[in-house]
Amino acid sequence: MSVPTVETIPSSVPGSAMPSMSPGVRPVALAAGDVTLSALIAQPSGPPRATVVAVHGGGMSAGYFDGQAHPDVSLLALGARLGYTMVAVDRPGYGLSAADAP
Repeated sequence: MSVPTVETIPSSVPGSAMPSMSPGVRPVALAAGDVTLSALIAQPSGPPRATVVAVHGGGMSAGYFDGQAHPDVSLLALGARLGYTMVAVDRPGYGLSAADAP
């Protein structure tokens, strides 16, 4: 089993225009084998208590978990403040994720 790699998505990458994010939340690309998924990640200031992975439903994206409706309700920022590494993944075909899984 391959270990996923994580790379920050630079803002200069074409098509990487993302909605504004809460402080401490950054876009990343998760590469596992032949699949690349986009995600948002927020990390605590100290050692993480655990990692929480949030996966959106149909019609949404990873940004749903970053309080796109209102910045004060970011699950990602809240979890990081409470000591968790928070990862919200875009399913294939959503956000900047690859269109199809192999």
